[in-house]
Amino acid sequence: MEDLFSAERLHDFSVNVYNIDPSLNPHAIAKQCYFYSGNVTSPVVTVTVTCTRPVNGRYLRLTGKNRRDYDDVLPFCEVQVFGDKQTHFSSYLNHALRKPTTSSTVEYQGPSVAVDGKNGTHWDSLSCFSVDFSDPDHWWQVDLQYQVLVKMITVSSRSDCCPERLHDFSVDVYDIDPSLNPHAIAKQCYFYSGNVTSPGVTVTVTCTRPVNGRYLRLTGKNRRDNEDVLQFCEVQVFGDRQTHFRSCSTLKLQRGKRFSSAFIQDLQSDIDDPAACASVCERDIRCTGFNFRLTERTCQMVHDTEIGAAVADASWNCYQYEPCWVPCPAV
Repeated sequence: MEDLFSAERLHDFSVNVYNIDPSLNPHAIAKQCYFYSGNVTSPVVTVTVTCTRPVNGRYLRLTGKNRRDYDDVLPFCEVQVFGDKQTHFSSYLNHALRKPTTSSTVEYQGPSVAVDGKNGTHWDSLSCFSVDFSDPDHWWQVDLQYQVLVKMITVSSRSDCCPERLHDFSVDVYDIDPSLNPHAIAKQCYFYSGNVTSPGVTVTVTCTRPVNGRYLRLTGKNRRDNEDVLQFCEVQVFGDRQTHFRSCSTLKLQRGKRFSSAFIQDLQSDIDDPAACASVCERDIRCTGFNFRLTERTCQMVHDTEIGAAVADASWNCYQYEPCWVPCPAV
């Protein structure tokens, strides 16, 4: 009889890491360490799997793939995991969990159900949110209660109906409450374009670049008809909590230089000082820096992915957007 635990049965397996228990949370996000392709052909050998890149998390799962027949099971004897123990988990905390929420309108359950920590995606679970069908301006908002450098959010679609209602939404971050301050400046994390077509799925939205703020808002765009409303079940917000931020700048000045990129946009004449240029750059997800002409007081946005070196030009100063926000040192 063939040995049930033949060596070649250890084949084609994925090594994934999770922040939360995937056996209890089916929509937990998997971060792949490595995919082992092929057979282990020798008995009593130890296979070393090195992650393609290091991944952080609490739960590690091995998943067998490409099952060949009924007798092809996932057998092994010993697993060892090596890495660095993390002591600061801010990036992997859900900063939105059970935080204060508000919305443009409410249909049945209030906006707080979207951050209740429950995984129900059926409307009858009382854990899904929707704005009112008569609402012409759809938005939902959470107060994180402290400054967070937002890097990523997840949004779960409804499973029993209408997942396509989660479509074309903007994720914006604010320093002050935009529901009380209509002129608050929005810093866009990401614009999700298109439909979520599968019911009960969790969409991961990674910010185009990390953005810092206290209030996070989802705004529905491109409403199609009267049945098209902003509707979802759970929102999670991930990033780094900030503690010292009052005197830091996200723009680096180079005097007497300008960026000579081909991807430059001239701004209108009323944008006539560096602070106004910086405000426009902060709100434009494409902006990687700007040029400011001293003599004519004009501004140029730079939209290159990699901004490149600046050239000497005494009539200009240039400012480079720092992609990684650095907290101020404690005093």
